[in-house]
Amino acid sequence: MAVWWGSSVECVSAVTRLLREKSIERSAAALAFERLHALEEEWSEVEPSIEVRNEAQQLLRAHPLRASDALQLASALRFASELNERLQIVCYDARLADAARAERLVVLG
Repeated sequence: MAVWWGSSVECVSAVTRLLREKSIERSAAALAFERLHALEEEWSEVEPSIEVRNEAQQLLRAHPLRASDALQLASALRFASELNERLQIVCYDARLADAARAERLVVLG
């Protein structure tokens, strides 16, 4: 499993937002943070680079993405390019999923 280097920040942001909104209990947030930490121990991170930044900028011109989504997609495309493979991406955001499909990634979710 490979992720954009900012993925854990996005996860913490989402969980803390739900906690502030009282949409989840503290125990559920604690469990989410534990699971996130366990995943962080196992995943590989696509580090920031000029190539990822340039790719993200091109994706923003081609697709209606938010900046963080463009960085995620650029990281996936860079990782796929380095492996010379067609990768799968897990995604539950419609705009990001559409852009990933347009960039020839297999979307799960």
